[in-house]
Amino acid sequence: MLRSLLNLCLVGIICVTATTIPIEKNGLDMNISFKFPKIQMPKFQGPKLPTKVSPPELVYAGNSEVLDLENPYSYQFYIRSKKPQELTYDSDNPLVLEIIQDNQIIKTLTTSDFVQILPEDQNSIEDQATYQLDLSQQKLGLPDGKYVFHIYGTAQELKGIEPLALNITYSTISPYLPATNTTGKGKMGVTMFFSDSQNPQQLVPVTRFVPSSNAPLRATIDQTRKGSDILGFEPPIPGVSKIQIRQGTAILHLGSDLERFNQDPALGNAAVKSFVNALTAIPGVDKVKFLVNGRESDNIFGGMSTREPLGADINPKIYLGLNLNQNRVLLAPVSLNDQHMVYENIFHGLRTGEIGGQKITGLMAPIPQKVNLINHTLTGDQLTLNLSKEFTSVYSDRHDLQKMMVDAIVYSYTSIIGVNSVQILVEGQSVHALGDMNLTGNIKKPLYINPEVQQ
Repeated sequence: MLRSLLNLCLVGIICVTATTIPIEKNGLDMNISFKFPKIQMPKFQGPKLPTKVSPPELVYAGNSEVLDLENPYSYQFYIRSKKPQELTYDSDNPLVLEIIQDNQIIKTLTTSDFVQILPEDQNSIEDQATYQLDLSQQKLGLPDGKYVFHIYGTAQELKGIEPLALNITYSTISPYLPATNTTGKGKMGVTMFFSDSQNPQQLVPVTRFVPSSNAPLRATIDQTRKGSDILGFEPPIPGVSKIQIRQGTAILHLGSDLERFNQDPALGNAAVKSFVNALTAIPGVDKVKFLVNGRESDNIFGGMSTREPLGADINPKIYLGLNLNQNRVLLAPVSLNDQHMVYENIFHGLRTGEIGGQKITGLMAPIPQKVNLINHTLTGDQLTLNLSKEFTSVYSDRHDLQKMMVDAIVYSYTSIIGVNSVQILVEGQSVHALGDMNLTGNIKKPLYINPEVQQ
């Protein structure tokens, strides 16, 4: 009952209060608005996509990916285009060569100074325009040294394109004494292995002709111990007090002068290679074993063990040129560890000085880069190399360097197991004359490489 009375009172209060609220004439059209605080929504940022850079329409290129060249001769330069392109030249000078040394331009050459052959139509490019350049030291009139060449075109459409940059080294190539099979009356050839003073791990074979002996191992060790005053090589090996031969293994009892070879691992390693390479080249010797005071050792030559005999490295070799003290060029073997495409890789090394993608410091390519390997065939133990026509024109004024080129080819390819001789063809034809050489037959590796003196 009481609760009902309270509810009635509450309804009455609400009614009285409602009668006091003013109502406009158009009350039903009241415009009621509400203001909400403005909320700043963050802008959506999706993941950043890589910027797609289109390749340039026009680029410069050379006939090789190698940009470090030694004593270059002929060189092909290309202007390449992604689509047919018209070029506008303001003069008869389509190409410029800037020669830079020590970060300064020392010479700027125009087209007539270094271009041998121009493209048939310089003003129109379908795919590429090819220029044949003469970058020989004689043509450019440069002294020995290191240079940077910038080559670029002068057409309006080529402005802003980075020039082709080449790192060039010119060094006068010293005389080369060819390998031989003759020893002279009453003499025998002793092939020794010396360390290059600039790179002790690089061994260089040198043949010395000495009076004939029934003890070729002793003669080889004793002659190597003398070094070479003529070529400037220091003795690379310690003394040997005693030599034994057992079942094709030469056992060397080392002397007491081991200290410097034990203290310097580089000297020790070079000494081991010198011993092994020289002695295993002698018929009847397959391996070399070392003893110290008549016993085996686990710590000679800078940490080497003598318990197992050592054989020569049987990997193929690439014979590169060592321009020794600007006095003589000698052939030096560099091991080729990658057996994939071995024939192509050997020729690549012979013409670039690169092995395994690395330029071999201090050694030069014996074959100019304009010579190419067209194809090769192996029949039995005879390898036939078919080379491009440029082979017959290189080193035309240096017959000794032509012989160096042939010796390097033959020594390199006959280092492959199973190859005993090499035949050289040019564009599929026999080479009747290269300098004073007749290359029509099969060429075998000469017995004596890098004669110390002319016989």
